[in-house]
Order: sequence, then C-alpha cells, then structure tokens
Amino acid sequence: MKDNSIFNRVKNVLVGCCYGDALGMPTEMLSHQKIKELFPFGINGFYPSTKEDFFNRKLPKGSMTDDTIHTILLVETLIENEGNVTAESYIKYLQKWYIENIDVAESLAGPSTIKALQLILNGCPIEKAGLLGRTNGALMKISPIGVIENYKNLTAFVDKVEQVCLATHNTSIAISGASCIAACISYGVRGGNNIDEMWNIACKAANEGLKRGNQMPFASIERRVKHFKNLINTKSYSEVLDLLVNVYGTTEQILDTIGAIVCAIEYGKLDIFKTSKFCAELGADTDTIGAISTAIVGSLGASASEDDIRLLSKVNNIDFDYYTLQLMKYMK
Repeated sequence: MKDNSIFNRVKNVLVGCCYGDALGMPTEMLSHQKIKELFPFGINGFYPSTKEDFFNRKLPKGSMTDDTIHTILLVETLIENEGNVTAESYIKYLQKWYIENIDVAESLAGPSTIKALQLILNGCPIEKAGLLGRTNGALMKISPIGVIENYKNLTAFVDKVEQVCLATHNTSIAISGASCIAACISYGVRGGNNIDEMWNIACKAANEGLKRGNQMPFASIERRVKHFKNLINTKSYSEVLDLLVNVYGTTEQILDTIGAIVCAIEYGKLDIFKTSKFCAELGADTDTIGAISTAIVGSLGASASEDDIRLLSKVNNIDFDYYTLQLMKYMK
C-alpha cells in the first residue's frame, strides 16, 4: 500500500525502520545457509528470537534492536533541541542511554559506537573518539536528519549529518554513507517517487560527505551504488543474490550495507514486507540492512498494515504518531 501524504511518509520512515529491524532480528548475524535451515519456507512474518540467536537473546516477535533504539534516541535529541543537533547534544543522549543500559549495551550498539562511548567516558575529546568509526552504525540511525533537513541545500544538509557522526563515526566513509542514506530519506519524504533520481541525489550527498571526517582509504559509495544497479540490470535475481551473499557480503561494513540496500529496494518493489523479507533472509547484518532499506521505501510511500504497526508499537513501546508530528515541526 502506498500513501503520498507527508505525515504518512514521515511515519512510514519510523515504522519502516522498526519493521525491517524487527523482521531481521531473529536472523541477525546468522549465515544465509543457516537461515534457510531454520526457516525452510522463508521469513513470512515476525518471529521471536531463535535458539540460534547470536546474542543469546530471548525477545518476543516484533522486537526492535539497536537500529530503532538509536534512531529514536536521535529523534528525542532533535525534539529536545527544537530540531537542531550538535555532536555534543547527541552524545549527551547516547551517553545517558549507555550508562542506563551498560549491562546489555554491547548487544544493542555496534563496535564503533561502543568504542567511542568508552573513550569519551574516559575523557577523550568528542572530535577524536570516532576517528576510526567506519561501520554502518552511522547509517542505521540517520533517517531523522533526512526527515527534517532538505537535501537541496547540500552543504548544510551534510553539515547536520556530520554532527551526528562526529562523536562515534568521524570518518570519510561513515559520513559519506550516512549522507547517502539521509539524502534518500530527504528525497522521499518531500514527495520523491523516482528511484533512479533518488540514487543520483544520494550519490551527490555521499560525495560531499566523503570530504568530511578522518580520511580513510575506502572505495567509493557512488561507484558501489552504480555497480549494483548495473548488476541488477544485467544479471538474473539468483546471480545477483549469489554475488551479494558470497562475493561482496552483507556485513556491518558500510560498502557491504550499501550494496545490499540497493538490491533490497530494487527487489522489494517498494513494498515494506517484501523489502524487509529480502533483507532478513540475506544473512549477517540482516536487521540493520532491513531497518535502513525499509525506512527508505517508507519515505517513498510504502506503508505497513495497521495490525503490524500496532504490534511494533506495543512490543517496543513506541508512539509513532507522536514522533512523526514532532519531527514534522522542524522540516525544512
């Protein structure tokens, strides 16, 4: 189902993030083959944690993980600061969450985030804590910036992305990747509906982000996007899936994540369930790839069923309407 109103597109970003996160939770960090063994008929809905859960979690079906948790933390930072965000304001919220959840934090945050938080708590300056942060934690939480900031003002847009990344992922690859994803969201919630146009805009944002942060020797996000679009156009679905899983990988590394997202959006056909299902069955970082991909298709107008929204809201104690209305106050 597709809904083009701004309210619903913004809401669908938040619901989509939680949806893809929760559908991918039971298969997170499992191999593609193991997922086939555990779910021989595929992922056809929300499931609780399995006995093979990588983190030994015992979560009910529909449970979110770090992807939605950190997205909502950023939303709450924006609400408290009336739509503005700085590295200091964001890290204040993140530190508070870390201290309150220190016993389980390492299963609810990625390696770059945990390392940076520990450094900051030990006195490291914020601008230095994330100088090695190069995993997809920068991408998974960035969608609220895409909602409130307008991609058409590219430099100011990437400035905001950089502020969110600075404390934990202050590297060129992370800021580039986060700018790419935020631009997808920004394009979608402002009424965009052309996937090729979206990726062109996202690649411009990625290239601007590449100029920021600690310069690290990673491949180009723009070229990774174009490479996967070419694979999709020239090879069969099964060939692309084999390459994605067995050659490129679907790990927490940003370039892996970007390739998987391009495929998920193409093969998901702008359907929240189909997009999430594709991600959940890949293996490796299923929840994060799902959360990002499904937030993007949500921004483009795809919506979840009311029953699924009620389940996600109840299990995770999230008022999607409240957060949507708050974010809309600060859209530019």
